[in-house]
Amino acid sequence: MGLREVRFLNILSVLSVFAFFSCENSGADKIRGGELEALLLSGQQISYQCSVARPTFASLSQGQGTTYHCGSCHSGSNINGGVDITSYNSVSSVVVPGNPNASILFRVVIPGGLMSAYTADTLNQAIYCWIKGGANP
Repeated sequence: MGLREVRFLNILSVLSVFAFFSCENSGADKIRGGELEALLLSGQQISYQCSVARPTFASLSQGQGTTYHCGSCHSGSNINGGVDITSYNSVSSVVVPGNPNASILFRVVIPGGLMSAYTADTLNQAIYCWIKGGANP
């Protein structure tokens, strides 16, 4: 089994845990079986130009970043979908370092994704560049 398949199976394992959490306002609880595979393998491939080669996790919350857009539902005592946007360990568990288009976090924020109504293109670019640069702490 190749590295890509192992990473895909790891992502599937992480998402199977999400099935047990309720995420009333986001739709993340609707990711099940074939829907997850369709999300990750959909033909939509998005890319951005990155001005920083290896951005840090902290760069995601700068300006109107993850805390602004995602914090009310994914931090503190309100961690919908099992993702705490303020925790590197939590967020890094739903990404494939170096491959944004195979990462759950990026797939749910891009246009048409489950969280796309709650993000902005600048945040999507920051997430893309962080993952593309290796998803560094």
